[in-house]
Amino acid sequence: MNYYYQQGQTLKKDIETTIIPDGAVGIWSLGQAGFVIKAPNSSQYIVLDPYLTRSIEVNDPGTEFVREYDPPLEPISLSDAYAILISHHHDDHLDLSTLNELHQVSPKTSFVLPAAHEHMVAHLNQDAIVGVVAGQKFQTGPFMCEAIAAAHTEYVQNAKGQDLYLGYFLTAGTVRIYFSGDTVVTPELMASVAAFQPHIAILPINGQDVFRTSRNIIGNMSGREAVDFCNAVGADLFIPFHYDMFPNNRDNPAHTIDYLFHHHRHQKFHMLAVGERFIYLP
Repeated sequence: MNYYYQQGQTLKKDIETTIIPDGAVGIWSLGQAGFVIKAPNSSQYIVLDPYLTRSIEVNDPGTEFVREYDPPLEPISLSDAYAILISHHHDDHLDLSTLNELHQVSPKTSFVLPAAHEHMVAHLNQDAIVGVVAGQKFQTGPFMCEAIAAAHTEYVQNAKGQDLYLGYFLTAGTVRIYFSGDTVVTPELMASVAAFQPHIAILPINGQDVFRTSRNIIGNMSGREAVDFCNAVGADLFIPFHYDMFPNNRDNPAHTIDYLFHHHRHQKFHMLAVGERFIYLP
């Protein structure tokens, strides 16, 4: 089965050479929660939660988390990335193998991650590490960013009061993007995202249930909740994730779109194929 719209050098070239026009933003899917975001009129791009190895199953041969397809890119293919933004410490979001390989060929690339997890990348050049906390605003190349607390089933903080799970508000030119990371829906989250007024909401749809929870698989919002969330916060475009890589921890995106069709037919959405380029223009 062919899982990719494009991959390898073709995908790398597409990311590097595509010119994003004024008022738009470019988005590529890397699978799972991984995305490339490219700003308008710029060669610079950032990457969200890239898992581009098989390190989970290599490090734990007995794991049930076996990826269904090979990575669409090698980590070193992202050597032109201005920054990598990590939402939290789970291996399919903070993949040390991906970061280590990329750092070797591109020490200039910044790694932005929750300050609570800085110790996990202490072996890298500290000039490349940017630890952030919820509410912190920062600039990464042409992107204005703000970290926002996420509730991966619940809000969790370390002894220093730093959130373990984050999402990010991203502004590229005039386009506002909310990347949730892994999270459920909470009233506080809806209020914060609604105030940000995102054009695009990138949200998980794999949900949660008692059987996965009993196996220590931490859940997220469901597809129905993601659609309702987009409607509640006024997002123009809904992009789902967390449905395409691990057969043991996903939901059928067709169920999500069926719910959208019957309950929020006005809501725009796009389900990206792995390696697909999508240019959004409000």
